[in-house]
Amino acid sequence: MTGKGFCFPDEATARAIAQRFADRAKSMKQRELLINKALDALRKKFSEDEYSREYARDAMNSLRSLRALNVSAAKYAKNYSMKIRAAMGLKMSEGEGIGKSLGKIGGSVV
Repeated sequence: MTGKGFCFPDEATARAIAQRFADRAKSMKQRELLINKALDALRKKFSEDEYSREYARDAMNSLRSLRALNVSAAKYAKNYSMKIRAAMGLKMSEGEGIGKSLGKIGGSVV
């Protein structure tokens, strides 16, 4: 462990972790599509009583919050993957060891 981040033991591990974060970002994008489908379904009237309308409103508000969290997590995962790859590229071009070079990216992810 160095500073606020951590070191990867080797390039293969760093690549694998970067790919895992990229894959998670893609799966979160798919989840966003499912959330949008659920919202579309709830927008359709399925009953006229106040209880049903209130239920639909509450469910839609929950889904909107879930979507916002999902979008934020996807952005974080994508950015983290890019930070790992950028650190790998930078340090490889400088000829330094990958473990040392990736030690500082953990604290720099936005």
